[in-house]
Amino acid sequence: MEIIEDKRFMEQTFGEFKGMKHADIVEKYNCKIHSDETRVYRNNKVEPLKKFNARVSDAYREVSEKYKGKNILIVAH
Repeated sequence: MEIIEDKRFMEQTFGEFKGMKHADIVEKYNCKIHSDETRVYRNNKVEPLKKFNARVSDAYREVSEKYKGKNILIVAH
């Protein structure tokens, strides 16, 4: 069995929210409902959702092509 670590499958970068408490984000960005919080966080300035999706999708395509016809397991946090 081969184990490969690929950092492109890591969670989205926290950006300007790194180290902030949830309550502070809600207050600073005037979040009224959960989807407001998600939108604000996901579109941070360092790695917005579009950039995050592209990173993970590219990694997935590459692994899928490289190991075509094989069983693979991708584990991420």
